[in-house]
Amino acid sequence: MASCPVFAGQYQLMLGQAQSVPIAASVRNNETQCHLQLQVPGQQVLERVVTAPLFEARVVIRPEQAGPVIVRWMGTAIRNEKGVVNACPTEGQTELAVVTSNERVMAVWNALFTQLGPSMTECVRTAMQTQQVRYEWFDLKAPQTSGEDAKINASLQQCEIFLTRSTAWGAKDPLRHPCALPSGQKTVCEGFYAEPGRSGKVISKQQAIARQLQGLSWTTGVQEQPAVKAQRLKREHAEQVQIEAQAAAKLEAQAKQQRDEEARVAAQVKAEADKAEAEKVREAQQKEQEEKERLEKRSWFTKTYDDLKQKVLGGNK
Repeated sequence: MASCPVFAGQYQLMLGQAQSVPIAASVRNNETQCHLQLQVPGQQVLERVVTAPLFEARVVIRPEQAGPVIVRWMGTAIRNEKGVVNACPTEGQTELAVVTSNERVMAVWNALFTQLGPSMTECVRTAMQTQQVRYEWFDLKAPQTSGEDAKINASLQQCEIFLTRSTAWGAKDPLRHPCALPSGQKTVCEGFYAEPGRSGKVISKQQAIARQLQGLSWTTGVQEQPAVKAQRLKREHAEQVQIEAQAAAKLEAQAKQQRDEEARVAAQVKAEADKAEAEKVREAQQKEQEEKERLEKRSWFTKTYDDLKQKVLGGNK
């Protein structure tokens, strides 16, 4: 923090262009809300209720001619639907330069950004944008003070704190660095910012900077890059599908082998049964043929005797 210089200045106005400018009154008592009257040249008196801690009122100014624009303010009491609002115990004025270009202002800022370096510059720009500081039009060399002074200096101081805090990724590239899953599988990770506590809601770096400015806590973590994770899950799914297909093919092959074996055994049993049946038929035919041949070879006497015996036996029945 000690390395951060302290800045003060005031906005410049672009000739012919309407711009919203914050006017911050210095209120040193214990008021949390009070009322101001503001006078902008060429405009009606503006009434604003301002609140702690900045006691800031925004006015829209469109300068139509060259020369400084002087905005004056003073505290006055006012009555509204909620009751009486006390007068802000203050009065003052500020001078806004009217220009046709902000090149000089940006040259000062660019010199400062070069001195701060890329990481600090990114953070400070984000912090100022979060606080609605339009630094492109803020003249750091103006002999004025502004309510934006505190915001700019807070951006510098808090960004220095923000960037020196230890993070879950350490010295590694927060956007992409090698890491390992709990299973030991190697992959590619990225760092992230999050709200502390059980929810652990992931937030952007810009939101983490905003929390730093507000005095809120934040934390960091490391996770597998979403694109890498999606590719890994897709690959693992394909591998699982292949494993399941191979297992199914193996089971089908085993089932086919079993069916073929059962069919072979059934065919063998049938063949043996057919063979046994054919053997029975052959034996029966052979016996029949042998009996026929025996009968044909009998003598006349035997044939006559057998016929008579057959008739007698048949008659007894």
